Amino acid sequence: PQLNLAYEKAKRRASFAEQMVAIVSHDLKNPLTAIKMASDILAREQRTAKETKMLGHISQSAERAERMIADLLDFALARVGRGIGISLTSLDLHSFVIQSVDELRVAFPEATLLHQSIGTGSAHLDADRVQQIIGNLVANSVAYGDLQQPITITSRMEDDQAVVSVQNHGPVIPESLMAILFEPMTRGTEADSEVRSVGLGLFIVREIAKAHGGDAVSYTHLTLP
Repeated sequence: PQLNLAYEKAKRRASFAEQMVAIVSHDLKNPLTAIKMASDILAREQRTAKETKMLGHISQSAERAERMIADLLDFALARVGRGIGISLTSLDLHSFVIQSVDELRVAFPEATLLHQSIGTGSAHLDADRVQQIIGNLVANSVAYGDLQQPITITSRMEDDQAVVSVQNHGPVIPESLMAILFEPMTRGTEADSEVRSVGLGLFIVREIAKAHGGDAVSYTHLTLP
């Protein structure tokens, strides 16, 4: 009985913590949006080089914080059992991935992003969520990879499945981490990086893939039906 009571108390405590994460993350979105809008408006005017650089830092920091908040909200949804919701539409896989890569080139100007496509066909997926998958994988590649080498995003149709992969160069992930890499709060290294998030990126990738009926099968590779 005491063990059951302790278990229930721990479960309620964890549930409360996850709900608080969701509430705080949601409430942070409004002030961040205001900061981003203000910096964008100020950037439209004629500015000195120093001011332009500072506004760029503000905008990049706000975007990074927005990515963290999005990951925290998805994490909370997944952990409380609601799961990550998706809305499926039919679209051309390669055209969609090309558009996503173009947007990521703006977000990560320090990286060289290449796209290659294999085969043709329409995919049935949630465009926003798959764009989130690609963004998370590319962000990890930028954070932990060798930016002197290109990051390659590949889209292909294989046995009526849409397959998206992201490949980067750099240090090999330790074998000890491979089995737990998609768990929350797990990172491939302790090295610091300006683009690092809160250690939820790959967990979110796997949850979105699962919501589509697919899976994330390795560090930079996932499959969607």
